[in-house]
Amino acid sequence: DPAGQSTGGWSDRYSSLRNIATFTSSVDQATMLTPTQQAASRGFARTLEALDLSYVILTRNNLGAVTQTLAEPTDLAPFVSRDSVYRYIVARLDSGYAYLTAAGSTPFPFVLPTGAGVGFGGFDTPATFATFNRALLARIQAYRASLAGRDPAIYAKVLAALDQSFIRPLATDRSNLAFGPQYY
Repeated sequence: DPAGQSTGGWSDRYSSLRNIATFTSSVDQATMLTPTQQAASRGFARTLEALDLSYVILTRNNLGAVTQTLAEPTDLAPFVSRDSVYRYIVARLDSGYAYLTAAGSTPFPFVLPTGAGVGFGGFDTPATFATFNRALLARIQAYRASLAGRDPAIYAKVLAALDQSFIRPLATDRSNLAFGPQYY
């Protein structure tokens, strides 16, 4: 489809997922990175992988999606159910968070964009990026809870993730709405 009507929601996200897989493979093979730099890089990659997959599943709902990026670009991984995609996203966010916290105070071994109104200003270290990871987890868990008949156990996970995020849900003003990656 030259206009991108049927591929618009997929091609950019899956191109990004391919880049993340390539990046992760490079990190795994990089001998010049310390173990904590590798952990920071893996945490960053897993968080962005989860973010891309969240956009895919939000646009495809019951159709499900592909969660695996296979080594050979022409090989296609199977579609999995919506619930499986959400569970995969949660697992990627949790493992990404573990990597980010394991990195400690080690800076990322790369520079994140921090231009006016775009980028990761204020979220450009593993510790601050981990708060972004938890905000994403809260959003994904809220989606899951609403799909699971407003499951209170999952909503408890939303609140736990919010407590570890940069979001302050009980703020008395609207400043929270204009803070975060791309809004600093």
